[in-house]
Amino acid sequence: MGAVSSNSNCVHCKEVSITGLKLHAVTRITSIKVGFIGSVKSPVSEVKYTVTDPTNGVEICNCSSFCPHCTKLGKCICSCRIQTPGIYDVYMTAYGPQKCSVNKVLKDVSISN
Repeated sequence: MGAVSSNSNCVHCKEVSITGLKLHAVTRITSIKVGFIGSVKSPVSEVKYTVTDPTNGVEICNCSSFCPHCTKLGKCICSCRIQTPGIYDVYMTAYGPQKCSVNKVLKDVSISN
């Protein structure tokens, strides 16, 4: 499902890590509902998912997870809608202590109905 890369942009994020990112079943009504399941290690305040067009970097959709399942248990789930099937990049950003963040990217993901 595309290449995966991770990076941390803050020295305070050593305890925070993303241990998984996958898309779950998509559905079609008038648009495509894309669901995200992310796993994180260590407490986080929020996890944000962003889908972008890899040709121009334009954001197609985004959603955030900050419920207790995410912030305390490390299972971060949410969904958003995409109007047009295609190839997209999916970004997951986990926000940890002191506003630091850890990122994971799935490149060139095919999203269709």
